[in-house]
Amino acid sequence: MAAIQFQTVLYHNQPESLIRSASSIANAARIAQQTLHQPMDVTLSWGDASPEPIFTDETIRNIQETELGNQIRLKYRFFNQNTGTSLGHNMQAKDATADYLILMNPDVVVSTNFLQCLLPHFDDPAVGMVEARQMPVEHPKSYDQKTLEVDWTSGACSMIRTECFRQLDGYDAESFFLYNDDVDLSWRARIAGWKLLYDPRATVYHAKGMNKVGALDVTMADRIYTPESVLILMYKYGRNQELEDTLNMLKNSEYITDREAAERFEERMRTGRLPKPVEHAELVSSNTREDSGTARYRISVEEPPEKLRIPKEKPSV
Repeated sequence: MAAIQFQTVLYHNQPESLIRSASSIANAARIAQQTLHQPMDVTLSWGDASPEPIFTDETIRNIQETELGNQIRLKYRFFNQNTGTSLGHNMQAKDATADYLILMNPDVVVSTNFLQCLLPHFDDPAVGMVEARQMPVEHPKSYDQKTLEVDWTSGACSMIRTECFRQLDGYDAESFFLYNDDVDLSWRARIAGWKLLYDPRATVYHAKGMNKVGALDVTMADRIYTPESVLILMYKYGRNQELEDTLNMLKNSEYITDREAAERFEERMRTGRLPKPVEHAELVSSNTREDSGTARYRISVEEPPEKLRIPKEKPSV
């Protein structure tokens, strides 16, 4: 029997979207058991990092009974702290008894063939992680269309062997509060010898806000934590020249969020809170088909609002 734990970190999410996601998981579990002729023990774990609990115990019982039935088991835990994604996932994985973890964003709705496509890949003992295809927007990266191998897998929705996650000690929660924690986890997995795959047949809907011109509508947290995490990733994997260039770009940016990201990174440097550089980083960070961190940063800063621009000093008369 395959034991699988879906897990996600909640923060001020709408209950309706979470229930919609849970229902899609229950349906995917039902279809997979029918098509793969394989019994499954499927759990959905909600770790709530919100200031106040989103759900009561009674509500969780009602969701289990009315929405999920006996297809999947629902667990809910209120953290009573803002853990960020990395620590929140680590806390949920610590006591998991599943063979596989599915690390996902809370608003993800999975397709009916999701498990049916992903689970068979793990028949190969060298496969550590498999990523699903995100709709309508994906991170810009390519994959080998014959082997399906990919340089890194997105934490928005990826399946990972629990053995692999624990061998790597999970996410680096000390370094990454939000963003690029999945790139770091992926690169460490590859250094450890695991294969990473991308299966475009397994589609998920990952809600992304768009503005009037079709660009991503990003939050203030995106605009600060994304560039900060890019700097940390570059430092950790020895990309020193790129780190220097990017840090200088942010420090001299006309946007306050860029400068705040640079200040946060330099504060980490002053206080000794940067990660230890990774051994054998040349196996991954200098041999990728795309610069994942920079690509994410380009997306996050597209069309910044005017209010974030630092006013130019008026010339003296």
